[in-house]
Amino acid sequence: PPEEYEDLWQTIVAGKEWFGEFQNRKKNGEVYWVSATISPIRDASGEITHFIGVEEDITERKHAIQQRDELIQELDAYAHTVAHDLKNPLHLIVGYASLLGDEFDTFTPQESRTYLKSIAQTAYKMKGIIEALLLLASTRKMEAVEITPLNTTAILEEVKERLLRTIHETNAEIVQPHHFPAA
Repeated sequence: PPEEYEDLWQTIVAGKEWFGEFQNRKKNGEVYWVSATISPIRDASGEITHFIGVEEDITERKHAIQQRDELIQELDAYAHTVAHDLKNPLHLIVGYASLLGDEFDTFTPQESRTYLKSIAQTAYKMKGIIEALLLLASTRKMEAVEITPLNTTAILEEVKERLLRTIHETNAEIVQPHHFPAA
């Protein structure tokens, strides 16, 4: 910015060293970042006659910092999503467990089984989220990830099991082919 440029000149004309980072442009027009130190040079009478600058190209470091910041933002967004995905089922587990603990004698055995099933299904869902996170973390350490075909029928059955209560409450009908294509 012009203010930074003005500060640079005011500093070195006043006889002081200036330290800082700025963008510069090569003769071919390419922009790059430098870390610079600019110092005044004085003659025998103490008058400033020249300036000397020592620059280090820090373009790669700037790009690495920018990438790091972007990754941190993505990680923050991902952590927020995961926390939300775990918080909702946890509320259900805590709610049903508290309800059963406080009012156990007032429920029929069937109602108690329904609440306990819901607790178990929700805990299973949380376990799945945590296992997926651990799998994701472990794949980052692998040099290569083996790609294998998915068992689409098994995945769909798991989804239907997790949504069982909603399916029954809404009288939803799941339509699926008898065979899924191999991929």
